[in-house]
Amino acid sequence: MNKSFLKIFGLALLAAACSGPKSPQDRLTVNDRKIDRIIAQMTLEEKVEMLHSKTIMSSEGVPRLGIQDIKYADGPFGVREEVGDGFRPKGWQTDSATYFPTGSALAATWSPEMAYACGNGIGEEARLRGKDVMLGPAINIQRLPVGGRSYEYLSEDPVLSAALAVGYVSGMQDAGTAACIKHFAVNNQETNRGNVDAQVDERTLREIYLKPFEAAVRVAGAMSVMPAYNKVNGDYCSENEHLLNEILRGEWGFKGFTVSDWGGTHSTMGAALHGLNVQMTGDNYLGQPVIDSIKAGVLSEKVVDDKVRELLRVRFAVEPIAEDQANTKVASRPESRQAALDIARKSIVLLKNEDSVLPISNSVLMRSLPSWASSAVQARMSR
Repeated sequence: MNKSFLKIFGLALLAAACSGPKSPQDRLTVNDRKIDRIIAQMTLEEKVEMLHSKTIMSSEGVPRLGIQDIKYADGPFGVREEVGDGFRPKGWQTDSATYFPTGSALAATWSPEMAYACGNGIGEEARLRGKDVMLGPAINIQRLPVGGRSYEYLSEDPVLSAALAVGYVSGMQDAGTAACIKHFAVNNQETNRGNVDAQVDERTLREIYLKPFEAAVRVAGAMSVMPAYNKVNGDYCSENEHLLNEILRGEWGFKGFTVSDWGGTHSTMGAALHGLNVQMTGDNYLGQPVIDSIKAGVLSEKVVDDKVRELLRVRFAVEPIAEDQANTKVASRPESRQAALDIARKSIVLLKNEDSVLPISNSVLMRSLPSWASSAVQARMSR
């Protein structure tokens, strides 16, 4: 374990223990007075327009006041090609980006420096593409060998994942692109991902599943968070009071915004009251129903104001790229390609077959098993 790893994780532990006024999240609040003046000028309809998708990869700004849309892009390993409805590629010639090694490969480097280089390279290329928010890194804990997205995640170890998440997010946001850490939280399987309910006790939740997210928020100052598709202890992550309001905002001091996974919003009042800022995609929950709820007196407009404030904080923290400045050349940069190659090389782990341990013989294998398992294996082999 190298010194940089220990240093970065030490900072993560320090941040977890101390919540002072100079948190990296406080950088998002420097424009709050300006933002409050903007909100005071906005109509209810303009505010609500910001709370849901405009296109498959954008959400509304405030056109009348000259505030640009927020533009998103996948994903954890590089800037995804430009897509339209149904995620169909648009077939552009300037949207080729560097394909970085997967999260599991990055974790195999044990290097926060490599994680920084990965995030920084993707962040730089996102700027060339005119993107404000990258949907990554993916920092859930690997638990299932057959999990459909386990390769995206950094490792099965929360300490390692936390240190690498800090490096990745720091690198990306130093490049001027907001990181959207995902999938918050306990997202361990693709099977039935839209309705599975992860039941987990509080100690396990905090010591294993939340540790990388906490470090990314409190140490690296991640600007955006994507709630997972699944439920945790009975509530969908996109409307989970304990995760989004009590822990993320209340304990960790998160000042940015949350955006649902695509199709991961489930109700108007649940999302509005329990911590979601942006519905992706569609407006059937955080669109007209929000306006109707306010007019009916069952929802306060202040709830909407608070969500808009968090969105505008990130909008002002990330410099918008003009349409005529984005996508003018191929996004993939030589520096990024070199970083991807360096990560791939460092991720390779070589095993030395001392004492000819491999291949493992049946006799060695049988001696290593408990007696009940050995008997079962022998019975099966004799069939």
